[in-house]
Amino acid sequence: MKIVITGGAGMIGSNLTARLLEKGHDIIVIDNLWRGSIQYLKDVCGNNFNKIQFVNADLSVISDWAEWFKDVDCVYHLADIVA
Repeated sequence: MKIVITGGAGMIGSNLTARLLEKGHDIIVIDNLWRGSIQYLKDVCGNNFNKIQFVNADLSVISDWAEWFKDVDCVYHLADIVA
């Protein structure tokens, strides 16, 4: 499956990304890195990191990310703003 994970560079998102990669899915991670980090995603995904399509985008600006949702099978929306 082709899957989009918003907030995929955070703690929960990166672990979900790693598990779905292990199952052979194509993963697109969309994250603005406000709280997440590329290094954390690399550490959790290990050798599978290079299989991820990473998009550094702000979900409040539609033009930054809308195109990445074409032809996807599933979306995990884990992005948030913590007060």
